[in-house]
Amino acid sequence: MSCHCNVWMRWSFLLAAVYIIFSILTVSVYQLPWFDDVYYADVAWSFLTQGEFSALIDRPRNTNGFFHVPLFMVLQAGMFKLFGLGVWQVRLLPLLAGLIVFMILSRLVFRVTRSEKYTTLFMLLFISDRAINFSLHSGRMDMLALLFVLLSILLFERTLKWQGRWLATVGVIFAGLLLSAGFLTALRMAVATVPCVFLLFLYKPECRSTFYCSLTIYGAFAVLPVMAWLWYAYGGVIGAYTTTSNLDGFSGHFGFLSSIMGNIFRRIYEIPKMLMFYGVIIYLFYKRCEIVRQNFFFCMYALITLGFILFVIERGPYRAIFFPFVYFSLIFAIYSVTNSKMKKLGQVALAGVLALNIFLSMPRMVYLWMNWSVIQPGKVAEQLYRKIPSGAHVITDYRFYFMLREHGCEVLIPRHREKNILEYVEHNFNPEYVLGETPLGPDFSDRMSRVGSVGEPVVSMSSMLARFVYLEPLMRGNNFNAQLWMLDK
Repeated sequence: MSCHCNVWMRWSFLLAAVYIIFSILTVSVYQLPWFDDVYYADVAWSFLTQGEFSALIDRPRNTNGFFHVPLFMVLQAGMFKLFGLGVWQVRLLPLLAGLIVFMILSRLVFRVTRSEKYTTLFMLLFISDRAINFSLHSGRMDMLALLFVLLSILLFERTLKWQGRWLATVGVIFAGLLLSAGFLTALRMAVATVPCVFLLFLYKPECRSTFYCSLTIYGAFAVLPVMAWLWYAYGGVIGAYTTTSNLDGFSGHFGFLSSIMGNIFRRIYEIPKMLMFYGVIIYLFYKRCEIVRQNFFFCMYALITLGFILFVIERGPYRAIFFPFVYFSLIFAIYSVTNSKMKKLGQVALAGVLALNIFLSMPRMVYLWMNWSVIQPGKVAEQLYRKIPSGAHVITDYRFYFMLREHGCEVLIPRHREKNILEYVEHNFNPEYVLGETPLGPDFSDRMSRVGSVGEPVVSMSSMLARFVYLEPLMRGNNFNAQLWMLDK
């Protein structure tokens, strides 16, 4: 038996090592720069260079960075200060955070199940999930927020077992501040943790009075920094709600039962794991399984997942925040079930989810392998720098933002064709080049002379296969092939 367990552990370590190496090698090319990469990087760059939370690329709209909580962009500004502005620099922090989450949760699965097989299964589910990999290779804050929340929960659970009263209090306060850091990195996390108040009724601690006192301190230090930020940025909670509502901020990102509907009708391939999650949670809570109610991690992760499903509108990659918790909850729930038939059924269903994850992930791996030389940003940058002088004013799309910034160019990426944007471009920005796809292209057609093209088209896969696995948008946009035009004065 010991030899068999050692084999599983060796495979787990090998799997983790391969995944870490793969993630590092593909951090710049897993996907090309897109809106979130560029927008958050530009706000961070503005904060670093001008001390303002604003998007320079979005002039004259000059989108207010206060629309977002600040911690991620402040930390990104620190990364730019150390390493400069570029694609891998933008994605380094989310990648490191995601890999740490991967290692911590894998270790936690082994801690609560004492099973190498369940640990390996969790690792396979994590590394084969499309949304998680998208978030790891994107300049978004999801993985960093998840890391803060995960560390906070781990520390809080540990302090419940500490004997020293003052040491435990300091630990709880620090855990609350870590949770607040998660909220100030992604506000969705704050909304998703609302159902955690049901810990008072669901979780069965060893000492109720100590637990309730610790939970109160924990919640207070998690909420107070967020309230201070809202007061500083908006003048209070009411001001924050009014401002973001006018900008389609609150109503556009939060709602009741929105993610349940979104997951069923917008991403068919995620129905199996979500229905499995709903079914397992209902079954376990209905049966009032003691082993479940006595596990703090399962209670927290399941409630956070339910909070995200209930209150957060999932319109993009945000679901990567709670999918690791979904997999942990499913693994622990199946491990906890005592009925042998139910356990077997759960294992088969989870194996089916894993098979679906792998099926959906393989085409992207094949795509990267087929087009590895075409999607390298360094080669495209060399072509670009020979055709555009340093310091030029360029209207472009998100793919070329980092190359042009590194070349010292002024960049404008208009998202819409509006009168005030056209006036700003004509009188303030004075563009010299148009590169790639932009909604303002037709407005300068009489002044444009073609300079040439940059990049190469990608090697195409079967269009039927691409459509089936939701890869067609990737085939169209995940390459640097674009036309370059010079504007006559």
